[in-house]
Amino acid sequence: MDIQIKSRVKCIDRPVGEVSRLILSQTTREITDMVVRLDADGREIVVPVDGNTSVRPGPEVVLLYPVDRLEGMPGFRRGDWEEVEVAEFAPHLHVHQGEVLAKFPAAERDLSRRRFFFWASNAIGALITLPLVWPVFKYLIFPLYKGFDNAWVRLGKADRLPIADSPVLLDFTRTPKEAYMVNTVKKTAWGVKASPDLLKEVYKGDPERVFKEVDGKPIWENKGVEYIVYSGKCPHLGCAYRWDEAEKRFICPCHLSVFKLNGEVVSGPAPRRLDTLPVRLADGHVEIIDAEYKASEHGKKRIV
Repeated sequence: MDIQIKSRVKCIDRPVGEVSRLILSQTTREITDMVVRLDADGREIVVPVDGNTSVRPGPEVVLLYPVDRLEGMPGFRRGDWEEVEVAEFAPHLHVHQGEVLAKFPAAERDLSRRRFFFWASNAIGALITLPLVWPVFKYLIFPLYKGFDNAWVRLGKADRLPIADSPVLLDFTRTPKEAYMVNTVKKTAWGVKASPDLLKEVYKGDPERVFKEVDGKPIWENKGVEYIVYSGKCPHLGCAYRWDEAEKRFICPCHLSVFKLNGEVVSGPAPRRLDTLPVRLADGHVEIIDAEYKASEHGKKRIV
């Protein structure tokens, strides 16, 4: 069902609000519900649309029932939903990161007492037997003692960033190896072809230029390159954020942190500026080291 963000919504008797978010099924990847922000009081409610013949999509979404029926719709609670990467939806739904959500699995929302005791008893058993299996265990977890993966990741040709001081969302795929498990992950980063003034603003604190290994050994310095790449994760809680061209600000829609183009925090709960990544220009392509930093801390503590 083709429903667009910010489409106006009306019942058969009067207008009621606008679409603020879309909700999809994790299995079918189809839109199942829309979140409507009500004009009357600003509340957000979840309105089912999948298989609902009472919903007529279009430039203005029409609900074929009176406004009184909305009283029975559940309120929208952000904590019940997880964010979905929008790269595959953005072209036809015209959505930004944070505007497409999916339901958290029930097991993730509610950890039962029985499950708690199950895992607690297993943990105690593991502690008792650990001295006996330590040699094998150490062999299996050896990869965890390695340093960070500092391989360069290619984001694309430099001509994807043609305009100075104009951020572009770049998506890429990683296949990180955790212990002996390999997993494919889709990720995003914000790239900027930076003007000299912007470079000065971002790197006025020289520590932002230098990136180090676990032992403190420098591995790269962002020097002599006119590109800046920010991690695609907000330093508050790791949510994806977007660029608002009209406001010239990066905005995290989840918890309303706002950042300048140079990464500095303007408002909101974010404890630090946007995380810059090691970046270089190689054979006409922009490349990064895909580093991640612990969220909710004032300093940058690398975890990946």
